[in-house]
Amino acid sequence: MGLVSTPSHAIARHSGSLIVPAIVADAGDQAARRFVELFTATIRNANTRQA
Repeated sequence: MGLVSTPSHAIARHSGSLIVPAIVADAGDQAARRFVELFTATIRNANTRQA
């Protein structure tokens, strides 16, 4: 099985002041903000955090 080559411009782009995957940046600034929020949100429930 060979490796798939991905152009460097498809990996990350600036969306406003955020650096996000190109597919997210292409969806617009609101999508970029939501993407970052997904990974930076504080999860209060210990079971959810552990999962």
